Amino acid sequence: MSKTEAAALRANIGKICWLNFAWTFLLVQAVIVPYFQKNGLTMAQVFLVQTMFSLTLCLLDVPMGYISDLLGRKTTLLAACAFKGLGGAALACSRTLSGFAAAYVLIGVANSLYSGTDTALMYESCEALPGERAATNIFGRRVYFAQTGMMAAAIIGGMLAQKSLELTVILNAVFAWAPLLICLTLRDAPRRSLDRSSHRANAKRVLRELFSRSRRLRLVIGAAVLYGAAPVLALFAFQGYWRSRNMPLAAFGAIAAVYSLTGALSGLWAQRVQKRLGRRGVYLAIGVLPVAGFLGAGLAPVAAGAVFGLCLELGRGLTQALLGEALNDGMSSDIRATANSVVSFGSRLAVAALGPCFGAIADARGFSWAFSGMALIFALVFLVSGLPLALEGDGEQVREPRLAAARETVS
Repeated sequence: MSKTEAAALRANIGKICWLNFAWTFLLVQAVIVPYFQKNGLTMAQVFLVQTMFSLTLCLLDVPMGYISDLLGRKTTLLAACAFKGLGGAALACSRTLSGFAAAYVLIGVANSLYSGTDTALMYESCEALPGERAATNIFGRRVYFAQTGMMAAAIIGGMLAQKSLELTVILNAVFAWAPLLICLTLRDAPRRSLDRSSHRANAKRVLRELFSRSRRLRLVIGAAVLYGAAPVLALFAFQGYWRSRNMPLAAFGAIAAVYSLTGALSGLWAQRVQKRLGRRGVYLAIGVLPVAGFLGAGLAPVAAGAVFGLCLELGRGLTQALLGEALNDGMSSDIRATANSVVSFGSRLAVAALGPCFGAIADARGFSWAFSGMALIFALVFLVSGLPLALEGDGEQVREPRLAAARETVS
């Protein structure tokens, strides 16, 4: 490998971190529920829009991950950025339920193309460089930049929304094109190429690698799917709850910023936490945190409930950094994007199933009942997924880290 190529691949890691910052810099995200409600949507309809987004991801996540493995990372990311820009523009132009749903379908296409591809390119860029540090440190940095992007957008978006929700949405549409500028500077990393001669054989191989090779890998996938859904559900749930208590929109941004900072630091320090608690202790924490977050929000007064929401962000950072490491370290580079997309598919399917239920209960019985119901569901998730994984937590890794031992090159 030439020095120029090595420098480009090393630069990929930092650029993908900033790409994640730009991708999550959504000015409207912290105030999207009040914006929907201002345009006449009920909480049930808000979650219906979210369900359309989730169903789009459910339908496309795995096929788009497979396309990424076939066509390459940069090409897929460029397409993702184009759809993201179009989705932001459509959101700014919409005023009805059908218009919002269409906008979120476009955003869903963008996220399905992006999901797993950025992670795969980051991991493969690191994998191709001799002597580079691996895994949690890389994933922790990615989580940190993504959450920091959310934090910055929440602060600015909350302040803008206090003046004008419409202006916030328009500026959100402008910044939606920023990831495209970063993506243009990326470089594809050397990796094994996926066989294009038999798509059926490739599908069978992916399923075998994910679900037949290792019980521990199956537990990692199950936990990543279920605990990945919790913060997405909480995003809309907390906004609706705060709006029902007439909280100022500027406070939405401030609280969302604190949440994002919590998730960012959780991801950045995940490796240190794991060294102190061990994998078993970390996996127990990942399982307990969503239960504590939802239950506290359901039973405590609004201010204390907002504090309990920090539990969900702590869980988000640990889940994305540590379970993301475990999954990607166990995958061959020619099917890595597909594997990541399978996990994203599962999380979105869980959101599509649980989100409308939360919205319907919140409309009919109030947020306390809805939050308590989510706490009960994630307590059951802990028993069937989190606890079994924790019981194996101090065992061997899914696969020994291969960054230094098995450098792959393009055939």
